[in-house]
Order: sequence, then structure tokens, then C-alpha cells
Amino acid sequence: MQLVQNMKPHALFCLILLQFSCPITSATPVITDVLIVDTDTFHLYTFPLEDYFVMKGDHKLGDDELVEGWPWSRGYMAIWRIEGSDLYLVDLRLANGKPFKLEDEFMTDKVRAVWFSGELHSPQGDLIQYQHAPYASVYEKEVYYQVEEGAIIDIVEKKNVEYKDGLLYPGQDFIRDTIASMIQRRMNKKIWDDKTDRESYAHLVVSFTIDGQLDAYSVLHPNDDVHPLHQEILKAADVCLPQLPHLMPVDHPFYQGSIVNIFISSN
Repeated sequence: MQLVQNMKPHALFCLILLQFSCPITSATPVITDVLIVDTDTFHLYTFPLEDYFVMKGDHKLGDDELVEGWPWSRGYMAIWRIEGSDLYLVDLRLANGKPFKLEDEFMTDKVRAVWFSGELHSPQGDLIQYQHAPYASVYEKEVYYQVEEGAIIDIVEKKNVEYKDGLLYPGQDFIRDTIASMIQRRMNKKIWDDKTDRESYAHLVVSFTIDGQLDAYSVLHPNDDVHPLHQEILKAADVCLPQLPHLMPVDHPFYQGSIVNIFISSN
């Protein structure tokens, strides 16, 4: 799920919606907090509200005891904004689906996080590799905000991608779009006009080793070795894919060799 977008009117809603949808799998990831910086929205892997509950002595918001459960591991999703050098809580979504107003707990609709001192961890940039394990997906960079009583006192960035000329950028969307474009340019377009057992799309999966080399590829749909579309996609892949440069190096403890699913249609 990438989460660096211009903050258009629907962007925050889209970010929340994306937390319930994952590439390749229908399973649901854990719900993170959200961090808004300028006009961009990101995942937040640190949960400042937990320190508030410790200070408060209970795990309630207003009159509601928070209900924990997958994927709502804390019973809520907090939405934070950095304004100037301060961290503010600006919205809350509860697992029980009830609407919640910050005023009911904090007497104001924007709350400076004065109770929180510590480090905020936010993955940012393009999605490099989705991992279903909580907080394990790999993004372009990690940003760490050092906070003291709600004030941002330092920011440290760690880049996960080593940019090198002549190598292929390892972002999932970029790899997918690059390969799809190469295959479409190479294949015979008349294959889509075949009225015999016609298919509307093809599904190609391509894997890379952890050091960025092309590993393997296969056509998953049509799942028939003698189908004309299967053969045409594979023929184009045999020509195009060996020409791909290696992927740029990725330095992240959870990074594995990339597996990219590519769907090609006549449109």
C-alpha cells in the first residue's frame, strides 16, 4: 500500500481504505496510525496515544473501552499531523465503528501531544516490497522523528534504496509498469483478435533474487502451455526480460527477492 500522496480531499480516506487492502493477498494487515506532513500522508509505526493511556491510567476514549482485535491491534487508528515543529492529534477512528470527537476526551478538536517524548518511525516514499507481517513492508526510506513533550527536535532519514546509474529502480509499481510496457511493445497485438478461446488478459509473474538479478518468470494465465496468448506472452518475455538491468540494491532487514505480478490486457 503506498501512502505518499498529495493531500487531495479524498486522500486521507484513500489511505484508510488502503489499510484494508493488500497486494496479491486478500488477507488484512494490521491497522497503523497515520501521519500527515504538509500535504502528504504516511503510515506511522509508533503509537503516541499509548503513552497517553499509561499517563491516564486506563484504556478508554470518552466512555468507550477500546476493543482490540485483528486488524485493530489497539482498538483505534489515530491520525497525527506535524505543524511547524509540533505533533498534533487531529482525528481518531475506533474499531467499534462509532464516531468519535476529540472534544469528548480532550476538550479540543486538535491536541498537541505534550505527553509524548520518544521516537516516531514512519516509512515513506514508494512501496518497494509488500510484506504481510505487521510493519515489515519495505518502503523507499524510513524517517525517524525525535520528539520531546510533543515538539519535534530532530529528524533522521534512512534511505533503503541505493541509487545507481544503469540499474532498475526496485519500486513494485515501477517494475510492474516497466515490464508490462516492454511485453506489450514486443508481442503481436493481433493475438487479442483471435476469436478461438479468446482471453481478455494475461497474468505474468516475474521474480528477482535478493541481489536484484532476474530469477524466473512464468505465465499463470492463461494456464495452458498451448494457448496462443500464453505462448505469445512467453515468447515476448523470453526476448525482453533477459535485457532487464539488475535492480538497485535495497538495504532493509525484511527485504527479500522481489516477486512482481503483471497483468496485461488488450486495452
